[in-house]
Amino acid sequence: MQMPPAHLAVEQDRLEELRDLLVAGADIHEEYNGFTLPHSAVDGEIDGHVQTGEPLHVDATCLLLSQKVLGN
Repeated sequence: MQMPPAHLAVEQDRLEELRDLLVAGADIHEEYNGFTLPHSAVDGEIDGHVQTGEPLHVDATCLLLSQKVLGN
């Protein structure tokens, strides 16, 4: 199964594309390999922090959570 576009945008940290997909109706509850979009974002952001030692940035998680809170 090919990775859905919104999951790919999260995976590749393409926030503008993710935002556009969400505005177009992408479902944040969509699962890919058992991960919803917020779960994928948290997992990827933590992995990036652990692997690089760079400060944790949670841009994708915040974007997805804002959609959840706003009911989108």
